[in-house]
Amino acid sequence: MQAPAVALRDRVVQYRSYSETFAPPYRHLELARGQVVMVIGSGAPLRLQSEGAVQGHHSFVVGPDHRPLFAEFTGPRACIEIILPPWAARELLGEPVLELGGRPAPLDELLGAEAQRLGLQLAATRSGSERFALLDSFFRRRAARAGREARAEIRWAWARLAAAGGALPVADLSRTLGWSHRHFVARFREHTGLTPKAAARWLRLGRAAELLRQDPRVALGGVAAACGYADQSHFTREFRALGGCTPRAYRHHLEHAARRVTFVQDAHPP
Repeated sequence: MQAPAVALRDRVVQYRSYSETFAPPYRHLELARGQVVMVIGSGAPLRLQSEGAVQGHHSFVVGPDHRPLFAEFTGPRACIEIILPPWAARELLGEPVLELGGRPAPLDELLGAEAQRLGLQLAATRSGSERFALLDSFFRRRAARAGREARAEIRWAWARLAAAGGALPVADLSRTLGWSHRHFVARFREHTGLTPKAAARWLRLGRAAELLRQDPRVALGGVAAACGYADQSHFTREFRALGGCTPRAYRHHLEHAARRVTFVQDAHPP
């Protein structure tokens, strides 16, 4: 895991480089995180299944509110994962990134020929530091070409909401800004594609899923409390509504997956 250059840290949350090998057939359940996720891969393509549709991708982007996504691995694979706030993804990848409608999109659909060039350049690097420096340069160029920057108030509100994992009253944000609730919701949605309430729900799901990934044996009541759910029943209802399964079922999936995959972080893409 690597932080971007200081000048990019409001626009890019983090980079992560890793490789995976597994005992096929292997399917992994990916849940939305409330952030835009950009994946640049090499090696075997992924088969992505969402709501019955199946697509094969090496590199792709998913939105902050994508539906539950099964990734089927067809062979050894190396990836770089980039996490972007939705408002920053709009600046760096273009307006269509907020119009994905819950589906994964091939990276070249958003970036055209730039996607292939970036993938080839990353594959030619020899170290993690080279890869991350290349990504910094890429995003600096994209930021310099951005047509319209997000309002400072929305960037501030998103940062506060994300830092709290979604567990922050939306009214507190609009009150601090001195905006009416209606105006705040309209401007927030304009720049992120989500209402503040929806963003909070997806960010909270992402935080809960991350806690379960870190320790699948953690008590579900503890996760509910840490993420600001009213109680474990509320946690279960929200997780099922957004993630398509209960927290207990997701934990079982993680435990099963851990026995079938070898994960190496900061690996060099082949």
